[in-house]
Amino acid sequence: YGGNKPAYPCDIWQYTETGNVPGIGKCDLNQLIGNKPLSWFTESVPKQENVQAQVSKQNIIQSGAFSPYETPDVMGALTSLK
Repeated sequence: YGGNKPAYPCDIWQYTETGNVPGIGKCDLNQLIGNKPLSWFTESVPKQENVQAQVSKQNIIQSGAFSPYETPDVMGALTSLK
């Protein structure tokens, strides 16, 4: 904060830490400088209830949880799901 606007892309710029808002007092002041409207930051996202993605089982791969000795068995099980 303080100096010039950022030279890199961002959405919000805190341009001072010594602002003053009537009824609030001392606070940081920010400015929207990206393409997003204020509502993007302030509105809540609707909650999705009981929505599950449909994922084909043969496209699920677990990595890092199997030893090298178990990998052939796991790959065989996954390919048998086709």
